[in-house]
Amino acid sequence: MVQWLLLMMLPSQPLPHKRRSYYFQPIIDNRNNSVAFYEMLTRIDGNGSIEKYLNSLEDERVQALHDLLGIKAAITFLDLYGLNFSMSVNLSPITIAEYGKTHLYPMLRTCKHPNKIIIEFTERYFKENFKAIAEFTIFARKHGIKVAIDDWSASPLEATYENILEIYPDFIKIDIDVAMEGGAYFDVVMALAKSYNIHVVVERVESHVQMELASTVGANFIQGWLYSPALPLAAVVYGNPKEYVAGQKKYPAHPKMAGYSF
Repeated sequence: MVQWLLLMMLPSQPLPHKRRSYYFQPIIDNRNNSVAFYEMLTRIDGNGSIEKYLNSLEDERVQALHDLLGIKAAITFLDLYGLNFSMSVNLSPITIAEYGKTHLYPMLRTCKHPNKIIIEFTERYFKENFKAIAEFTIFARKHGIKVAIDDWSASPLEATYENILEIYPDFIKIDIDVAMEGGAYFDVVMALAKSYNIHVVVERVESHVQMELASTVGANFIQGWLYSPALPLAAVVYGNPKEYVAGQKKYPAHPKMAGYSF
């Protein structure tokens, strides 16, 4: 109830006629090929990309509502269903800057299992909202919430290694294309991650060649279709995601777990 009251305070109703569904993509521990945690992904109207939809609107209020609904869904899954795994959720720096203390902070304080939440700071508007990100990181650490930098690249418009050292994230997520390109700046960030025990997740791995490269550059975790697409919640709760993907096992049709929509 507290979360919904906070959401109602946001100006406008910016997602009309859009059905939101949540799915979970496994993130694999590169040491033993086991599932370490999941990233919660949002789809609209079935399989539509929420990111493309939001970018087309270019409305900060829309982004904020999307982010806050995602946080609410994650808290609901963890508290209501008692899930025994951690999940990461994307969060725009704009939402942190504009709605952090009024909406986001109070919402996260209601979570019974904050140690199972990983907040991924998305790359857009990172540097111009870095002060808010740094303040949020202090709040997150105080409440046992982990943080990650999503889609890191060598772009000067995004997170620099100085930013990395200042907020000291638990994870840095890097696209496989960035890892393949490499370069001096990439090498510095990988060295920092190793020195300061920051876990590196290499994303969008779709082939064994890419998996081997991710291992070579020092990835702690691997994410991508090589292992599994994003799964409905039922597949995560009821069994081995590999069995679900391979069609070796059928899961009970639980109305509140088949992709979970609202």
